[in-house]
Amino acid sequence: MLPERKMQECLNKSSFSKSLSPGQNWKSKSMRIIPEEFLRSTHESFEHRVVFSVPWNNSWQLWLRPDKKGLFMIKEDWDEFVNDNFLGPDDTLVFTHQDTMYFQHVGHPVIRQYGLEFGPHDSSMYFILPDGNKVDGLTKYYNGLPNFLGWADVCQQYNLKIGDTVVCEFELSGRVVAAVRVHFVNE
Repeated sequence: MLPERKMQECLNKSSFSKSLSPGQNWKSKSMRIIPEEFLRSTHESFEHRVVFSVPWNNSWQLWLRPDKKGLFMIKEDWDEFVNDNFLGPDDTLVFTHQDTMYFQHVGHPVIRQYGLEFGPHDSSMYFILPDGNKVDGLTKYYNGLPNFLGWADVCQQYNLKIGDTVVCEFELSGRVVAAVRVHFVNE
């Protein structure tokens, strides 16, 4: 259990907690969701991964995947975190956003300059990969700015890491962005 001072410090930042209800276990799908209220409170877009760090200097990278019910941590990554930390029925986790994550979105100046329009929240879009394959995605809005979920699948498929360079080109259907064509600079 965190000392009260540390708990209050965490709760003053964008945070959420998880603990078990009767009949739940740490590996259930409900434990893997990132709450919508938290996503709104961070004023940022969690697109494809998070990194959990703990006071004893360990960290875990967890990939994210959206579905119709929200944004979820991938089961295998979450299960590894649960196992490594020996989480039990009396544990409570507090997750705090430290403003150190790398976020990217399409900014207002770009939208205005090119007269871009985007589909409604949760509308389908896709990523076109260099080999011609397509990966499904969703258009999401955070703070009024469009974001595309589905990037985690592209990153995993091509083993992309922080620091890798890609060029993304919007494909339009009329004036609406319908797809993102992905070009890998290193290929």
